[in-house]
Amino acid sequence: MSGANVAGVGDGRLRRAASAAAAGLLAKALQLITLVATVPILYATLGAERYGLWATLTAINAFLIFADLGIGNGLTTVLGRAHGAGDVRGAQRAVSAAYVSLGGVAALLALLGAVLLPLMPWARVLGVDGSSAAAEAGAAAAVVMVCLTAAVPLGLAARIRLGRQEAHVAGLWDAAGQGLALILVVAGGYTGWGVPALLAAALAPPLVAQALHTAQLLWSHPFLRPSWRLADRAAVETMLHTGSLFLVIQVCTAVAYSFDPLFCAHVFGPAAAADLAVAQRLFVIPIVLVGLALTPLWPAYGEALARGDQAWARRTWYRSLAGTAALVLIGMPVAVWLAPEVLRQWVGNGYTPSTWLVVACAAAAAVQMFTHAVTMLANGAGRLHGMAVGAALLALLSLFGKPLAGWWLGPSGIIAVTAVGTLLVYTLPSYIIGRAIVARPPNRTT
Repeated sequence: MSGANVAGVGDGRLRRAASAAAAGLLAKALQLITLVATVPILYATLGAERYGLWATLTAINAFLIFADLGIGNGLTTVLGRAHGAGDVRGAQRAVSAAYVSLGGVAALLALLGAVLLPLMPWARVLGVDGSSAAAEAGAAAAVVMVCLTAAVPLGLAARIRLGRQEAHVAGLWDAAGQGLALILVVAGGYTGWGVPALLAAALAPPLVAQALHTAQLLWSHPFLRPSWRLADRAAVETMLHTGSLFLVIQVCTAVAYSFDPLFCAHVFGPAAAADLAVAQRLFVIPIVLVGLALTPLWPAYGEALARGDQAWARRTWYRSLAGTAALVLIGMPVAVWLAPEVLRQWVGNGYTPSTWLVVACAAAAAVQMFTHAVTMLANGAGRLHGMAVGAALLALLSLFGKPLAGWWLGPSGIIAVTAVGTLLVYTLPSYIIGRAIVARPPNRTT
């Protein structure tokens, strides 16, 4: 391939990544508007204890995304590399294997939910036993379980789009779902809906959009329609192997990042969990924005490496690291300075955040932003074993360290473990893996 063609292909990757980021920004903007606009509404309407239940279940819903067994992320990686290698048959087999596998997972989740939902003491499990939120805990948990089950196969359309570097289409569908969710949650907050109805308003509209997106994708790309014949044993085993490594990473990082309100609820009670959740959610905004910019590079790295375009992957990765580091070093001190007043205006009702809690949330957000830049290259290359080990160590550190740090330092200690632990056992090893990837000779030349 000539130098001009190589440059053109590289520019095309960046244009597609920019388009995906722009469409994703629209969807996430609506999601963040929902997050920002609904906190004062729901906090005032529900009260601290019931809002703590809402915050805990939305955090658990994010954690339970691991129910797809990592296959969605695995499919993104496989499709990115297949696209670079021109392997249409491999892409067809991967898509078919993913749909067959996750259809079975959804059926098992539905059965499990039907058995366990009536039996579990949900108020005790969710840390709201004896509070005003206890009566709603069971119904709220049922809403999350139903939406989770539906999301398992429906989420594959977005992963296919991402793997094919067409994520801008998925972003537009997501925006439609998030827009409807925003309208319903705000309406429900002002009219006094309970926690279960509010959860349904937040979680169901994006699922409807995903269902419509799936139909449109399979109609416009008939060669990607799943087939039992193509989902042979070898294809399923390959997808499950790649997915299992992503599953380890998903579950372990969810334990580290998504369960802080639950840890806090059990140590300090639901009111303290609500305060922690409010502070955390402010710092979700920069994490999401960085993720929007960087995630489209994941399949682009895989495609570039499959084509032998090592130089583009190396150059783009180092530039993404430098840009993210600069943003963190400049932006986070400013965020810490502004956060207390922003939180007081945002939540109202005399809300006064702890200074140490704000600092800890900012530090954790900074580390997560940089980690996102670091890990995209290894995701695209399929170099997952080292990251899975680091994520497992991070989960163990969180499970044992966060309750101790919370008891010793208060809620800010729980967040501090996230920042320090992520940097030491996950970010740095992932950086070493990334350097090894870009230092290797190209696999092939097209």
